[in-house]
Amino acid sequence: MGIINAPDDIFSVAFSPDGKTLASAGYNHPFKLWNFRTGTEVQKFTGVSIPVSTVFFKDDGNTLVTVQVGNWNYQYPTTYKFWDVRTEREVKAMTYPYENNISSALSPDFRTRAIGRFGGDEGFIFLVEAQTGQILKKVSGNDVPAVIVAFSPDGQTLVSGDRGRVKLWDVSFLYPELANVLSPIEAEKAVELNKLFPLTKNEFETDAEFQVRRTKILNDKKAIEEKYALKQSQAKKAYLAKKELDTLSKIKASRTEVTLKISEIGIYDANNETFPITIEAKTRDIRVPRVEAQIFKERWQSLVVMGFKQLNRELTEYEYVDLVIVRPETGTRYPFVD
Repeated sequence: MGIINAPDDIFSVAFSPDGKTLASAGYNHPFKLWNFRTGTEVQKFTGVSIPVSTVFFKDDGNTLVTVQVGNWNYQYPTTYKFWDVRTEREVKAMTYPYENNISSALSPDFRTRAIGRFGGDEGFIFLVEAQTGQILKKVSGNDVPAVIVAFSPDGQTLVSGDRGRVKLWDVSFLYPELANVLSPIEAEKAVELNKLFPLTKNEFETDAEFQVRRTKILNDKKAIEEKYALKQSQAKKAYLAKKELDTLSKIKASRTEVTLKISEIGIYDANNETFPITIEAKTRDIRVPRVEAQIFKERWQSLVVMGFKQLNRELTEYEYVDLVIVRPETGTRYPFVD
């Protein structure tokens, strides 16, 4: 462990899912990736024109999300940008009108936004439906604006930070299916706990007897809470595992073969033997041996892109996967750079 020398004003940091990489973002526009063990800078993203307030990785580790918010001092839209870590290119953006925010976060399933606000709503955190902008809940409890907000990986907990304080908020109600799974267990726990109380001394027991009974009740209460915490944890894991299987099943069912065309080809990188290729408005690098590069570029309009189209993990839109470029006359296949 040591110190990473990041000279910029840092607003947010985030670990990659494997814990090897640290992302930093802040007032100075480029955001960076660092080798956590060595403290050395490994990547620098420059496609940002305004300060980044929050940065986090998607669970695949290959996508980094930056959040830029507009407040009374910088009146620009709230923007979430998705970056391909491997190519350092922006692949998607979600933009919302100026909202007088100081902080904003996106839930892991991208259905809900958390917003910390200035002005008349100072101290409140709004939970908003990402697609429609509908306010789902107004969370109170802060006397100052939440300068940072973030969702836990499972989306059940919201973390907010202000002047030297960190608070955790239960937002499991955003997932009513999970609440339906956990609520019967919570009800069972309440029944068992109610049997222990009231914890009051009766007139026929001595102080010593009451203390013994009180200690036993408190120990029983702790045991009951631990038992049901374990049951809820197991039920939650089972629910999430089933949800994951359902998601994978829907993705598999949506998968279809596609044939696409290249819309644009960039300048060849002879050192890495790659071409930047644009397909369906997305640019990626493709590996082409140097001995074939010239004829590849001369005939790029006749090349065929083959692969699959399927729902993304959020089940909100389609994406292209397992793409490969094929040269029809020879059958030569050119893979994309991961």
